[in-house]
Amino acid sequence: MEHVAFSDAKILHIHGQKADDEDVVVNFVAGQISVTSKKGGPAIASEPYKRLVHATYVHAKNPKWDPGLPGPPADLDVSGFLRGARHWLVLQSKTDYVVLRLDDSNWRQILDTFEIRTGLKIDRPPSSDK
Repeated sequence: MEHVAFSDAKILHIHGQKADDEDVVVNFVAGQISVTSKKGGPAIASEPYKRLVHATYVHAKNPKWDPGLPGPPADLDVSGFLRGARHWLVLQSKTDYVVLRLDDSNWRQILDTFEIRTGLKIDRPPSSDK
């Protein structure tokens, strides 16, 4: 399959209970998903499709993930730089996780590409945000 890249996304860098974000490109290529900074350089995160065991999408103020797998702290605070609901995609393997914030313009394409390329169905729990 050809290389597919989406440039309107952000990765969350988790520091304890706080997070900051960085503009990234999400790449689907050669049997893996990789996330690289828009500024260039090596991949920030990279995972072969076959190592991913769970993916969660939610349109909410806060991301969601499977608490039985590696993930950010349950009390992760993303309120400092976000207002309103966002498109979140959390990818989890047995040893690592990646929290992505997707853009309004491409979130659906990224989810579709992810499911087609990985064969993994994305969990889409209802939002608990009001």
